Amino acid sequence: MCIRDSFRNQLASPGLVGVTSGASLGAVVGILIAGGELLTKTQDDGGGVMAAAAENAPILITVCAFLGAMAVAMFVAALASRGGRISVPTLLLVGVAINACLGGVLAAIQDILLREKWQFAQAVFSWLFGKLDERTVSQVGIVGVGVLIALAIVPFVARELDLFAGGEDTAASLGVSTVRTKVLTLAAASIAAASAVAVAGQIAFVGLVVPHVVRMAIGPRHARLLPMSALGGAVFLCGAEVLNITILGPRALSPGIVLSLIGGPFFLVLLLRRRGEVSTW
Repeated sequence: MCIRDSFRNQLASPGLVGVTSGASLGAVVGILIAGGELLTKTQDDGGGVMAAAAENAPILITVCAFLGAMAVAMFVAALASRGGRISVPTLLLVGVAINACLGGVLAAIQDILLREKWQFAQAVFSWLFGKLDERTVSQVGIVGVGVLIALAIVPFVARELDLFAGGEDTAASLGVSTVRTKVLTLAAASIAAASAVAVAGQIAFVGLVVPHVVRMAIGPRHARLLPMSALGGAVFLCGAEVLNITILGPRALSPGIVLSLIGGPFFLVLLLRRRGEVSTW
């Protein structure tokens, strides 16, 4: 949610601009580092391997996910910037390219590095589409800490993000440090994305769908919008998962797949409604 407001781009989210993919790749690297001996000792399914790895090294996985998210966030911002401004078309195209590249890296990890260790390859696959069951209290605590840190940044950027709506020049003329605001909001989005991906895997479109719905319900003031978006994201994800399990039972889809089926059409509609904003190059 923060990353969209930092870029002044209603189509941006951590998933679409590559931050979630960066966190996912970092988390997978953390699993590989933490699970070297686990591969030879664990013979259960991929979800069990993922749960065991995360349980044994949650801090390492979270740190790796955070570093991956921050690296991608800064890289995307740098490539999409010209003269201190963010280009919306460039931002979206760079995000697509980053997602494609990181997706290829993750596929290569599965196909080459883990070819003879299918349990771990299955665990990596689970991270790519998310997994909410078999989570522990400590893992929930990791997400809670990450979200609380991100929300703690809100009072320092809420007013500035309100002023950003009138343009960076206007905000700067009113005393806003645009660089500081962007750094803080990027850090908040990366921390929240990293902690979530490190525990639940990559679940797309929550950061795109929920803030738009919350904005329509309570208005654009960021002091309320950002905390309510965090709460709304949790309610939306849990509600979608309950509905998924209720309807499909033992054949329930991974949460990332369910959210992609919901968020993909939502993004398409949003893109068509705002195509005037991205029609110039």
